Formats: sequence, structure tokens, C-alpha cells
Amino acid sequence: MAVDELLWGTCTAPLLRVYRWKGAWLSMGYFSSLQCLQELFPSWQGGVVRRPTGGGIVDHRQDWTYSLFVPRGFPLAEMSAVDGYHLIHSAIARLIQKQGIASTLCGKVRGNGSEFCFDSPVANDVLDHLGHKIAGAGQRRGRNGLLHQGSISHEPSKNFALELARQLSKRVGFCAPVIDPGSLAKLVETKYASNTWTAKK
Repeated sequence: MAVDELLWGTCTAPLLRVYRWKGAWLSMGYFSSLQCLQELFPSWQGGVVRRPTGGGIVDHRQDWTYSLFVPRGFPLAEMSAVDGYHLIHSAIARLIQKQGIASTLCGKVRGNGSEFCFDSPVANDVLDHLGHKIAGAGQRRGRNGLLHQGSISHEPSKNFALELARQLSKRVGFCAPVIDPGSLAKLVETKYASNTWTAKK
């Protein structure tokens, strides 16, 4: 989460980041309640972190996690939240279909009050042929642009990230973003590893 926040504040061109979680982790949206999470997982022994974006609780033991950073001035950052969410998830649905998995976008809010992200689809989430949510995300906009943090419930194809980037951009390249280790360590210590941040809601 600290890496995402630093990239969100410093990247000067759209950037897609894909990463894995080491060990058992749950993440919760910015507005989620830690108390609720603890009630749902009373014996959880893994890690818990609060995201800077919204959305529900996500179990990261088997999902495919990505973050998309779009600086201000680029079309995706200037779209409404609904339009941007639709564009990104339309691309994801098309790529999942190419893998032979039926998928469609949720046409309207179907939230059932569950704190679990994948139990409560909302408009433009990706659903399978049974109507189960298989891809969702949280967004946040700031002075530097858009941060979109997403999760797909299964491991997609090997080239999924590259194909997704190509769907969203006319020109795609690879880069290794530079992140100051000192700034990263400080942000982890003062925010994302802090009980104050995790339990703020």
C-alpha cells in the first residue's frame, strides 16, 4: 500500500503495477471497520492492511492484484469515477472472455450489505456466468490523478497484465519506477504498519 501511495503521488505517465502478497493478508477499504473485520475473522492470524481506496474486505491469498496510476491530464484521470470504472472493467471482462471464461459487467448496484468485496457486486464489477463477482476495485482521486486498486478472484493468463495495458493505452512500455527507500520506510512505519491507521474507522 505504501508503494502504491508513493507511485500515485509521483508517476508522470500512466502506470500498471501487478504484485503478489507474501503470506496470508486481508486488505480493507478506506471506510471499512477494523472491528467488523475482526468479528468476521475472529481467529485470523495473517496480516491486515487498510487501503487508501474504498471498497470492502479482500482476501489476498489467491487473488490477482493490480494497481493503476493515471496522472492528471490523461483522459482516464479526467473521466467520471463511473465512466473510468466502466472502461477499466470492460477491458478486464473482454480479456477474461478471451480465456474462455464467460464474463459480463454488473448492470446496476446489487450490493447486499456484505463487508466482503466479492460478495457484494456493484455497477460495472465483472461477473461470471452465474452472476458471481470475479473482479472488483476501489478508486481514489487526488491532486496528482487517479489511483485504481483492483483484484481478480483467480489467476489470469500469463500475459494478462500486458494485454490489459494494451487495452487501456495506445503505447505500452516497461519500466522500473524509482521509489526512495527512505520515503517508503517512513510511510510504512508511520501509516500502513501503524495500528492508528489500520484501526482509524
